[in-house]
Amino acid sequence: MWPLLGRTTVECVRVLDWAVAELGAGPGAVAGGVSMGGDCAVAPAGLDHRVRRAAAVAATADWTRPGMCALDDPARLLPQGHAGRNAQWWFDRLNPLTNIGAYAHGPAIAFECGADDSHVPPQGALRFRETIEHVYPRHAGRIRVTVHPGTGHLDAARDPELTRRCVTRLARPDGQT
Repeated sequence: MWPLLGRTTVECVRVLDWAVAELGAGPGAVAGGVSMGGDCAVAPAGLDHRVRRAAAVAATADWTRPGMCALDDPARLLPQGHAGRNAQWWFDRLNPLTNIGAYAHGPAIAFECGADDSHVPPQGALRFRETIEHVYPRHAGRIRVTVHPGTGHLDAARDPELTRRCVTRLARPDGQT
């Protein structure tokens, strides 16, 4: 999974390069996504300072995904396996939770998580926020994690209200959180 997350993150930056060159896109890029797409929206905010805001539904900033269970059986813990050298390379460079220094510039990031999400538990997003606020106290409040009671992974991923919340967050002018 890590090579897929890493390559997608790098492709997001390539798309941003294209948008600047071909469309004249200005500063203040945003990134958003759902589930794995949300994971891939958070990582570019650390990799490329042009991404000033990111928003993610049913996603995490911890690519190790501790506590991840099967979608069809929330009681069945999914083994995460062992990373080969290629997978570890991507993880070491781009996993948001273990590359906190990449977020020193203070991008605004919003997570909309389901409290009952056993596939991508909200704890990864919460740990990310806590770590950012501990390491960069001046950025307290730049990472928002909203945990929705009674909401599982697919419920969150399919909820138009959670998507609307993310789009609204992404549409805010720079400097607003």
